[in-house]
Amino acid sequence: MLSRSLAKGDIASAARLLAQHGHSGLNRGPGAGGRPEPLPLLAACGGRASAVAANGRRLSYHLVHKKLSQLGADCLPVARRYVAVMRGAGQRFDEMSASAALCHAANARPEDPLFMDIESCGLAGASIFLVGTMAYRRGELVFRQYLARDYAEEAAILAAFSRRYARSALLV
Repeated sequence: MLSRSLAKGDIASAARLLAQHGHSGLNRGPGAGGRPEPLPLLAACGGRASAVAANGRRLSYHLVHKKLSQLGADCLPVARRYVAVMRGAGQRFDEMSASAALCHAANARPEDPLFMDIESCGLAGASIFLVGTMAYRRGELVFRQYLARDYAEEAAILAAFSRRYARSALLV
């Protein structure tokens, strides 16, 4: 909802949405030349500093962890619909013509899939700065965003994601 508001240039709606979730708005107050200073990224997205051990070192990154219910009460039917689709998925296609991977996914429990998306600075060799995941846990859809605040934290977000991935039964 926030990205749709911003994409349409509806800054007032974006500011209201941020305010509903405990943020003071898109700006912090007067800056240089009387213009408002932009809200820092970490203040806008919430979350906390986190770390992971990898190769004998402690690597830092930023973790945003939210449940769907924290994003708005109108989002709760989405989780119920997700469960209904997952529980009925195995009955909605011809297993004789489907791939083994699709059969595995269709027969999964709602808790099994880990949905993942990455954001990078482009293609071919560009750094990954965000790994986003969604999983169904204890009756809710749970979102995690592993955010690299600078290029040096790419290894940390990949290590943290790989730990999470190792505990999942199915990656989508």
